[in-house]
Amino acid sequence: MDQDKPEIFFYGRVNGQNYNLVKYNYHSNEISAKANKLPGGGTSIEMRLYSTENGQELFFPQGTKLDVYDAGDLNYKYELAPENIGGYDDFAYLGNNIFCFTTSKAIFTYKRTNANLEFIDKKEHFSTHFGNGNYHLIPLKGNEILVGYFQEPQSFKFSISSTGKISNQQLVNIPIKSRWKKKTLYSPERDYVVNLLENRLYSTNSFNLEDSFEKPYYPSGISRNGNLILGSSNNPDDYSGNESTFERKIQLYNLSTGKVTTVESKGFPHLLFENYLGQIISISSGFYRQNLENSTPKPDIFVEVIQ
Repeated sequence: MDQDKPEIFFYGRVNGQNYNLVKYNYHSNEISAKANKLPGGGTSIEMRLYSTENGQELFFPQGTKLDVYDAGDLNYKYELAPENIGGYDDFAYLGNNIFCFTTSKAIFTYKRTNANLEFIDKKEHFSTHFGNGNYHLIPLKGNEILVGYFQEPQSFKFSISSTGKISNQQLVNIPIKSRWKKKTLYSPERDYVVNLLENRLYSTNSFNLEDSFEKPYYPSGISRNGNLILGSSNNPDDYSGNESTFERKIQLYNLSTGKVTTVESKGFPHLLFENYLGQIISISSGFYRQNLENSTPKPDIFVEVIQ
């Protein structure tokens, strides 16, 4: 989702065409761009939208490399290839042309000059290595970054300088429970991360558990100021085929008051976020389905503004 425009980037098919990157404008209700180069396929690492020294760009992971597209017209620019790591589990752009990658063993920093990545630094993290590639990076404010894994009870925090040097390695009591489609969301305004697999909120200052919540049962986003947890009661992993357990409603948990507000939606909400105008936006389906990738009974994903 673009943080400053009414635009969402998808990887999928439009009317049975080839899988491609698509930009959708939910104010004009139209597809505003399609990539001129088809990606080779989707990966478990999600695409990222960053404003860099080279303009606003969409980064789409492809194997051991990153495909770079101009975010304005989705024209393909080139690939970025981090050397000497063989592959990576997650990546992040930290500003000042510095990119960070993590493997199951270490984090790496690189300085980017157009299509080139120059290696800067490397630091190992967890001594126990798991083989299924779910290590995650979460950039924090203050030039810090968290590295976590869903089977590790703690995370590593590192400081990364403006030149990409890595220092101040520290184990902190924040478990990063991201796995596959679930995320760990970060609020720089409220200094917390929330684990969507556990519905628990941890301070990035004290590294203590600050809050846990029952509703929304299945959160998918937070508001821009970090005060609202956005989600629904629809279990994205429920494959029972029982549509009656799904609701056309969203749930908003207010951290300040501890209260939950339920709001009607036009479709079944899948992914929620607050846009640059303060509107709650839902990527929804008109027909019951467990996840966005499921095309049964037919493709019908749409975007709605929650009133």
